[in-house]
Amino acid sequence: MRRSKSVLPVALAAGAIVVLLLAGVGVGGNARSSGAPAAARAKLPPLPRVFEKAYNAHAVGDRARLWVVASGDPDVDGALSVETLSTDGKQWSRAAGIGRRLDRDAPLSVVMPTPGAPCVGGTERRRPYALCREAEQWTDTQLRVRSGERLIQLFAAGGILHALLSTPGGRHRVLVRAAGAWSRLGPALSPKGAIAKAATGAGAVTVAVAQGGRRPSRSVHRLEGGRWRRVGAALQGVGYGPFPGTPSVLGERVLLPVTDAARMPWRFSVFALERGRWRASTGVGSRTGAGSAQGTIGLAAGAAWAIWQENRQRGERFATRMYAQRLGRGARSRLLWRGTSLGPSDIEVVDALGGAWGLFMPDSGNGLEVRIASLQ
Repeated sequence: MRRSKSVLPVALAAGAIVVLLLAGVGVGGNARSSGAPAAARAKLPPLPRVFEKAYNAHAVGDRARLWVVASGDPDVDGALSVETLSTDGKQWSRAAGIGRRLDRDAPLSVVMPTPGAPCVGGTERRRPYALCREAEQWTDTQLRVRSGERLIQLFAAGGILHALLSTPGGRHRVLVRAAGAWSRLGPALSPKGAIAKAATGAGAVTVAVAQGGRRPSRSVHRLEGGRWRRVGAALQGVGYGPFPGTPSVLGERVLLPVTDAARMPWRFSVFALERGRWRASTGVGSRTGAGSAQGTIGLAAGAAWAIWQENRQRGERFATRMYAQRLGRGARSRLLWRGTSLGPSDIEVVDALGGAWGLFMPDSGNGLEVRIASLQ
């Protein structure tokens, strides 16, 4: 596929995780007056082809930098390394390595509680870890979990780092890192046997929970006064899906991405919880019938965005389309990529460099390739 100037390719080889830092460059007077993201217009050097294949990828940023974290094949030995783009935008320089791997099927989590200080979470040999960038070095935060617990997600709330864990009993609990140490925050979150994701960047700890069964439901819970309180009514009447999606808090609304796998093809949509009631965001989500859909949402450049993919199986591969769309009246979906792929892959919305970006992973012909495209 022909690449536009707003797409930054990163190819990864098997056996490792890589972290790429893209610093904002070329911000002059015209850039400030136009309000458009500087990186979308500046001529940037191509990201180095450190790896040939990718397995997972996520990104996070602030107004100055864009961090990309990606893992290679977890079945191949490899170390986590760091690449940084110098502020002059002319060359890449290597920073200190992280020295971590990611187990197969373990979530990869990237978050930035405060500007310039990203954190990376994962699991290596069944042991969860969380590393944060402090004083230009990656520091192990000494995340301690109970036997059998799994790290689901690192997230930020009120500018503080948190960790969402699943327990062997099928519940979830939250840890908070304050004064350089982790501690439990509130009681375990019921119900049992559910899947959960936390909103990042919200003022209060907000978690969305999805339950399957004969009557699937989704609900939002907020930690207040040391106790979990359900916010509004439960969302029912929508089929259950294996991908819970990360909620977003925008003012008084909670936005929730929903994958309905109860019918074929799967459907992706966005619901908003406001004043205790749910409503569907009209005009957003899979409508093309190009295949089973799944996606997520995110806040970037002062707006909410949805990003999703549609996959139709053709033999051992898939005919894939990837879309993004700003939430709001009159907004139209944008086709990010179409072609033959290996199937579903990571996608997300990124707020960085003063703009909105979409991370997606099309097939490069030699595996999955990470791309980041401006959504504006």
